[in-house]
Amino acid sequence: MGRKSVLVPAAIEVLRQYDSRVTIRQLYYRLVSKGIVKNSVSSYNTLIRELVKARRDGRIPYAAFEDRTRHSIVGDAPNYAEPDSQNIFSEAIDTYENAEENALESLKATDYEYDLPFWWEQLIYIEVWVEKQALNNLFQPITEKYHVTFVPCRGYPSLSLLYECSKRLRTVPPYRKIRILYFGDYDVRGINIMENIDRSLNGEFGIRANLIRCALTREQINQYQLPPAPTKKTDSMAQGWIQTQGDVAWELDALEPHILEAIIDNAIKEQINFDVRKNREETIRENREWIGTQVSEYLAEQGLGDV
Repeated sequence: MGRKSVLVPAAIEVLRQYDSRVTIRQLYYRLVSKGIVKNSVSSYNTLIRELVKARRDGRIPYAAFEDRTRHSIVGDAPNYAEPDSQNIFSEAIDTYENAEENALESLKATDYEYDLPFWWEQLIYIEVWVEKQALNNLFQPITEKYHVTFVPCRGYPSLSLLYECSKRLRTVPPYRKIRILYFGDYDVRGINIMENIDRSLNGEFGIRANLIRCALTREQINQYQLPPAPTKKTDSMAQGWIQTQGDVAWELDALEPHILEAIIDNAIKEQINFDVRKNREETIRENREWIGTQVSEYLAEQGLGDV
């Protein structure tokens, strides 16, 4: 491994050669080819640590890197705009007047196409974050059902992922409270990952987010009588955990799938104001009726008959 003092200047020199964002692994292999670092796990880990420092002290922009192994599965936009009924109708008419074949059918369907975001007028904005990407198949169908952004962290989320998430969370209007529903192992790393996310989002990036641990918790461990596993003694943080919690650890995967699915579903539903939800459905119904009436009147004026 070369001297740490040369790593960041060498990295900056390589980054200047690109017009687009790169992965840290791309940068690493460029530095290996230049003889700046050795091709080893320890060299790669050292480079990651130095690049984290360099982004946090401003020598390298946060946006210089992308993480292609971690990404958010985005639901409703945090700062949505309500569709304008009049605009939808006007656009449909304009489409009809300037097209030929399918425009009429498109115009007739205008009222059915009108919709509002799932979280319309809700005062809470939520995202679901999970420690393990291996559980995507359980989480994603539920988050998609509720139009909620889902973030698989794959262990500790990279600084690049946290930066991208912070940009999205910064667009949440001030009147909406941000809540991140977190799911992770009940062990020293599972707890520390959540703490690390909290520090990064709320401290480093200035996001006003409340992290809620939905699973795994001690209460759930006791309720479902989950069997413990021994802690990883090679972990540098293990000793402190053993002193306070004992030589035990529990993984999120220990929950039976149907139980975990119910926990995810209930955690999301607890954030929904169902009076607001009912008002959304009524607003959609009223606006669809209004659009349908306008379309019918327009078609009658044009001598095209009823819808």
